Amino acid sequence: MDFVLGFDDNYSPFADTTIVSVCVNNSGEHCFYAITDYLSEENRKKLEHDVKRYGSHIEYIYINENDIKDFPIGPHMANNYISIATYFRLFMIDRLPNRVQKVIYLDCDVVVNGSLDLIWNWKFENDHCILAANDEPENARLSVRRLGYDFSYSYFNAGVLMADIVKLRQIIDRNVINNYLKQYGSIIQFHDQDILNALLYDKRDIMPIEYDMLEVYYLKNRFSEDQDFYTKLKNPVIIHYSGPIKPWHIECKHPFKGLFYRYIGLTEYLDYVPQRKYSSMKSRSIFLIKQMVKIIMEIIHVKSYSYISIE
Repeated sequence: MDFVLGFDDNYSPFADTTIVSVCVNNSGEHCFYAITDYLSEENRKKLEHDVKRYGSHIEYIYINENDIKDFPIGPHMANNYISIATYFRLFMIDRLPNRVQKVIYLDCDVVVNGSLDLIWNWKFENDHCILAANDEPENARLSVRRLGYDFSYSYFNAGVLMADIVKLRQIIDRNVINNYLKQYGSIIQFHDQDILNALLYDKRDIMPIEYDMLEVYYLKNRFSEDQDFYTKLKNPVIIHYSGPIKPWHIECKHPFKGLFYRYIGLTEYLDYVPQRKYSSMKSRSIFLIKQMVKIIMEIIHVKSYSYISIE
C-alpha cells in the first residue's frame, strides 16, 4: 500500500506512531510519502529505522515557504491551534511520483488498529475519486451552508482519505486550488479540509465511519444509542484524535488514549513524555476555569462534556 502523511519536524513522533500502527496491523511492504518542509537528521533516522524494521520504506517530499505562503492560517480560523502543515496534504495531488495510482492519506493524530484492505481495495462509483467519512453532523451542516453547495452531499472529514490519484489529477491541480482561494479564501474556516470539500463534494464516496472515528463521537452529548454504532465505537479501525487536546497532552481524557501509547511504545520514541497543552499560568488557569464550568453544567444536566465508557 502507498500512504501519504503531511507533518513538520515537531510532529515526527506522532507521524512515526501512525506509521508503525499501520505496519503492525497491515502486513506487506508499504511506501510512506512524508510531505514536509523540514525534518531533522535525528528524526529522519528514527522514522527510517522504524519503517525499515517492518519491511517498508519512506520517501520525503519537501515543500518550501513559497508553496504555502498564500494559504489562510491564523486566529480567525475555526481550528486556530492548527499549523500551516495542515495544507501539506494538498501537495499529494502534484508531488507524488507518476507511478503512484492511489494512496491512503492519514493525519498524524490517528492510529490504525486494524486492516485497511477494505478502503485500499475500494471500487469508486462512476467518476468519483476520493473516499472519506462524513464529518460530525452539526459541523457538516454549518460547513455545507458556508461553502455553498447542496446539503445532499454533506461534508467530509479529511483526516483519513483514500484517493484515486489518477482521477484526482484530472479534476483539480494547484491552479484550480489557487484560483479557488483567490475567489473564496475569505470563507475558509477549516483550512485544506474546506478546500477539498468545496472542490470534490460531488466526487466523493462515503467511507465507513469506523475508518475515521472522530473524538466527538465519544462524548456523551454527541453519543448515538444505536447499537451498531456503539459496536463500531468500541472497535474502530482508525481512531482519530481530532480535538485540540491530543493523547500526547497530559490533559487528554480520550478513552483510547492508551492505544496511542501502545503504538508509540513500538517506535524509536518509546520514551516520549506527555506534555502539557496549556503550559503558561494564564492558559492553564483559563483551561481549569472552563473545566469547572463544564463540570457544573453536567451536574445541573445542562450539557455533558465527559466521554462515554467503552468497556
